Amino acid sequence: GRVLHADVESALRARVWVQDLGPGQVGLTGPALAVFRAVDREAAQAARELFGAVEERYPALIPTEVLAKCGYLAGFPHALNFVTHLAEDYDGIERFRQDNLQARTPQVPVCALATPNLCLKPAVCYHCYRSLENLTVPAPGRSVTCEGKVYRYESANLSGLERLWEFTQRDIVWVGQAGWVAEQRERIVAWALGQLGRWDLDGVIETANDPFFPAAHAAKSYWQSLAELKYELRLPLAPDAAGQPRMLAASSFNLHQDFMGQAFNIRVAGGETAHSGCVGWGLERWVLAIFTRHGVDLDQWPATVRARLDAP
Repeated sequence: GRVLHADVESALRARVWVQDLGPGQVGLTGPALAVFRAVDREAAQAARELFGAVEERYPALIPTEVLAKCGYLAGFPHALNFVTHLAEDYDGIERFRQDNLQARTPQVPVCALATPNLCLKPAVCYHCYRSLENLTVPAPGRSVTCEGKVYRYESANLSGLERLWEFTQRDIVWVGQAGWVAEQRERIVAWALGQLGRWDLDGVIETANDPFFPAAHAAKSYWQSLAELKYELRLPLAPDAAGQPRMLAASSFNLHQDFMGQAFNIRVAGGETAHSGCVGWGLERWVLAIFTRHGVDLDQWPATVRARLDAP
């Protein structure tokens, strides 16, 4: 294997290219932001040029009922971030105001909060399926791309750029005929192997055992084919104590079969229930892996890689 730089995160923070702004929250500036934007720009270009994908922009908030349809409430409840507000009660709000006149940390009795019907979105693509609910997409299918913040509560597992509470994903989503969706996923896997070359990165694409949605909603035969439904692109980080690089999942390539099509009653012209799939890039993880590979001295980067930061 090639050189992998150690202590990259501390070097990025020392240069203030990565700023710690709260638990699992970072700001990016300078070359770190340039790398972030370059990876996103490249993925968005692939979405347009390979798939004719339409760009969409989604809110940070998502109704809990949509997450229930996606299987997320049953599958990953530990990761949810509920959003609520003070109950609409004048006396209660006035008590809150008085309690917090001098407070350094907010005093919020639970009884003062309204029942949460919203969460911060734990995946970029869920809004896409909701936007197509009860609709028919043209055959063979529809391609969408979207970039946005994603929120997953990680408890004690927060770990710099590697595992953030709030992070950024670029997704491409396909909704359409089963064979067509599977074919699009294969095309982006092949493109991603070329992406490794363009950034001069070592990496592997392998099957993953982290399902996109929980077993409670799926037939046994589905799980027997799971290995083919989720791939991950893993990039090397600095070696551990034993000298082995740690591999970080930076992109995933998912097929959902007709799960989302059934949940949201999405059809393809001709009448069949739509299948869906998606690919996602964890942009902060790509930043970490690229600096781990090339170091924080951009003058030492290969010219072809450095040029990617300025590509139109």
